[in-house]
Amino acid sequence: MEKDKIDRLIEILNEAKEIIAELEGYATKKEKQAKTIEQILATSIRKFEFSTRATNVLLMAEIKTVKDITKYTKNQILKFHNCGPIAADEIEAKLNAVGIKLAQEEED
Repeated sequence: MEKDKIDRLIEILNEAKEIIAELEGYATKKEKQAKTIEQILATSIRKFEFSTRATNVLLMAEIKTVKDITKYTKNQILKFHNCGPIAADEIEAKLNAVGIKLAQEEED
């Protein structure tokens, strides 16, 4: 009877150990994702592989990094000099592809 209890306790402890290992792996994955997002946000506009037009539009608006773009809504970007809907769509799509969003429009 005691051996059964000890075996069951060992089984429970092993299951707990596996759960803890999974949680640690999840935390590590989240930390890596956060670092990756930080690195993307710090990326220069010139290195982010936008089209020439989109890059020029952003540089003329004095936007230097991906983080700088996230301060603007799509409508604000459309108002940048020489920015049309195709360039604005491209900027938004490229950011979304790496998990980054433009600023959201404020609702009245």
